[in-house]
Amino acid sequence: MKQLIKIGKNHKWIFFLGIGFTILLSVSRSFIPKSIEYVFDTLLGEDVPNLPVCAIDLVYADDFKTHLAGVAIGLALFSLLRAAFMVVNSVAKAHFSENIARDLRNKMYSHLQNLSYTYHNNADTGDLIQRSTTDIDTIRMFFQNHVFNIFWIAGLAVSVIYQMVKIDLFLTIISLIVLPVTVGISIFYFKKIEKIFTEVEESESRLTTTVQENLNGVRVVKAFSNEQYEIDKFVEKNNEYKEKSLRMYYKMANYWSTSDLITFTQYCLTLVIGSYYAINGNISTGQLIAFIMFVQIIVWPIRNLGRIVAEYSKTTVSIARLNTIFDVEDEYVDNGTDKRKIDGKIEFKNVTFKFDDSSENLLDNLSLTINPGETIALIGKTGSGKSTLIKLLIRLLDYQSGSIEIDGVPIAQYNKKYLRSNIGVILQEPFLYSKTVQENIGIT
Repeated sequence: MKQLIKIGKNHKWIFFLGIGFTILLSVSRSFIPKSIEYVFDTLLGEDVPNLPVCAIDLVYADDFKTHLAGVAIGLALFSLLRAAFMVVNSVAKAHFSENIARDLRNKMYSHLQNLSYTYHNNADTGDLIQRSTTDIDTIRMFFQNHVFNIFWIAGLAVSVIYQMVKIDLFLTIISLIVLPVTVGISIFYFKKIEKIFTEVEESESRLTTTVQENLNGVRVVKAFSNEQYEIDKFVEKNNEYKEKSLRMYYKMANYWSTSDLITFTQYCLTLVIGSYYAINGNISTGQLIAFIMFVQIIVWPIRNLGRIVAEYSKTTVSIARLNTIFDVEDEYVDNGTDKRKIDGKIEFKNVTFKFDDSSENLLDNLSLTINPGETIALIGKTGSGKSTLIKLLIRLLDYQSGSIEIDGVPIAQYNKKYLRSNIGVILQEPFLYSKTVQENIGIT
């Protein structure tokens, strides 16, 4: 919850606007059964009116037809007012959730841009894409639909239970006696389903990676007539994703069927006992109808606690997946500040370098000097470290010992972006952006 609050705090005024109208809608929902009770007990019977005086003054008339019409018009106007509340509430929820999704996408994209070359060299691109799209969309949907539903249920519970207690305390207790069972099942379901959601997310990530790698290497696949192998690999990943998704839906089906059984049992129990009370005169006919409506109003939102719990578990998994990326320090944590004019004298002094996954040095005490304006060629077999020299020069990689200097200044003292903007590099693997030829050349 701390993570969710941290994400949403930049748009708190929209959040509180949505919360305010959500509570207004939930509280006002409990007034409708009271109007039905008023019709049955006051208009058709002789009981004392149980509506607020201001409401009675608006609808009261001496003759029955005009009085009934006044109640109907009052309900229609009240419904229009609630509809206006609903529009404002929906707009506020949409703005809040979309702003959060936009901020998360911007933050994720910016953070990925600033992560080190080594990180990207080892990461699965498809997995990063999946986290930047599906996981963020899961968080967006939770904010838009379920965060506000928590306040909807809370407001509804307080207002409806208050009205039910005014009718009959014992009947209220009977009606809500299975509520702790429903909440307990929801908590149990949450603990069971969280691991499955993680497995589904990881399976989808592997599927996305397979698609991404195949599309990037489609020329190689066609050149070696390897289409069927790639199709079989995709089918395998797709079947794995399907099986894990079906397992998740089976769990959800078990939860919803159990929840429905409990809910209908509770509803029927209230109907039977309430009818007995009405026959014996403990409550009026209008109160029985209103009470049944109250139960119907509160039972289904409380039943949806399970859906909120399920979506919450999915959201926590998605946030955890995003945090594994956000927790990685970007490469500019270790950055110089020097932006002096560069003339171009490059010196490697006893430079030693090895990759993290290797025990042998790729470069061992290498020294060389390149003067401004001088053209040189580095010749060697594949894997001898030619490209690595360039990556060390522009600080995509960092050496273990020795020194690399430009104009007598160690490259660690230069600002990384400034350093790279002064060095032109044409990489071995060509990559074209969706831009003009001139713009692609300009990038290098």
